[in-house]
Amino acid sequence: MIKIKCVFPKDYYLLRKVNIKTSNKTIAYIGHNEVVDIDEAGEYIEFKLDYHKAKIKVPDLKTAKYLILYFNFRNNFPFSVTDIMFKNSLCAKFVDVSEFNSFSESFYKQRPSEPMTFNNTSVYTILAALLILGQFLLVPFLNFNNSNSTNDFIFFIGIVSFIGFLLTIVNRNNIANKQYYIRILAFGIMSILLLTYIKYDIIFKAISIILALSIVLISTNKLLNISRKKSRHNL
Repeated sequence: MIKIKCVFPKDYYLLRKVNIKTSNKTIAYIGHNEVVDIDEAGEYIEFKLDYHKAKIKVPDLKTAKYLILYFNFRNNFPFSVTDIMFKNSLCAKFVDVSEFNSFSESFYKQRPSEPMTFNNTSVYTILAALLILGQFLLVPFLNFNNSNSTNDFIFFIGIVSFIGFLLTIVNRNNIANKQYYIRILAFGIMSILLLTYIKYDIIFKAISIILALSIVLISTNKLLNISRKKSRHNL
């Protein structure tokens, strides 16, 4: 016999039921916070809810089998919404009896993270990046002696970079330090390259490049410190 428990995340699909089909053609339905028993499952079990599908092979065990049904999606907004709406996120997993009994809505809760802290370096990096991004976004509206195609390219990169930078800052607590500073470093390098294409006052341009270069140096220094700490830890 197989016991199946289903828990849906947040407010999704709470009034819907998952279709269960086994290799023996057994058909059943299970909803949120429900438990269903399947006597003869055969070789595999299939689950379907709209475009969400999952298929799992039944292990060869003579004792009772416990299976949980859940959605696997990223917790960070907006990915928590897009994964549920546009990605096949349904998963099935065989577990032991203790994990089966404890399986509940708390499964979807984010792990507590440390609150975002701001020091002089991080504030400077954010402000410098926003100033540089502002220039990219204003390119189409300023009288630069650039071709239209160059202006459009810089503006497009500015929009993409602005969204990516904001997501990085907002999700700072959910990003490993190394990955965070790699992203900031990439942004700094990209900024220096794009600034060379913008033709305007040489002093203002020099200040912008210095800001971008400082972001690169700060990020590089942080990455080196992380690498040193990891090396000491491995000794």
